[in-house]
Amino acid sequence: MKYDKLLLAMGSVPRILNAPGSNLGNIFTLRSSVDADKLKSMAKKGSTAVIIGASFIGLETSTNLADRGVSVTIVAPESVPFDRLLGSEIGNMYKNLHEEKGNRFMLGSTVKAFEGDGVVQQVVLESGEKLPADFVILGVGVQPATKFLKGIDLNPDGSVSVDRHFQAAEDIYAAGDIASFKWWFTGEEIRIEHWRLALQAWYDC
Repeated sequence: MKYDKLLLAMGSVPRILNAPGSNLGNIFTLRSSVDADKLKSMAKKGSTAVIIGASFIGLETSTNLADRGVSVTIVAPESVPFDRLLGSEIGNMYKNLHEEKGNRFMLGSTVKAFEGDGVVQQVVLESGEKLPADFVILGVGVQPATKFLKGIDLNPDGSVSVDRHFQAAEDIYAAGDIASFKWWFTGEEIRIEHWRLALQAWYDC
């Protein structure tokens, strides 16, 4: 196939946790409508969910679950959600909004293992604390779906570096989860794993 201009927007695949018990049932990622339907069937009033990761997908999902009457605990290694991307002030604002909905945070925490008989029943933290769970959602980031690309440089994380116009090379652009760019706030090269970035990049290209 020949092209005059090429837009790379392959998206990504969810990361999983390589922890004991990660193959148990009722441990989900959220990346498709099929995934969403499975979660809806689990989200019954009075059920208990543990979300691993205080990311966009983790916090957006926790809001939806809280509205459905699910008891939610969010586990994440950082001390403030979105601290790296948005700063602690905005991160704490989001944290407060979620706590007002009844969601509980276990920040500064990581997962040691999942336990259960066929399906997950509790999440074991590195601290030794055990959290009951009818189901678990993994929101621990994504891996750019770029392994098949040839002839364009990839970063160690599999992303494609772009300029302020999302251009990666002559006549080649990249958008969405795979695009890595310098953040105006710090000059650091980052990726933003959110659908809005892909939409805005499309208008800017």
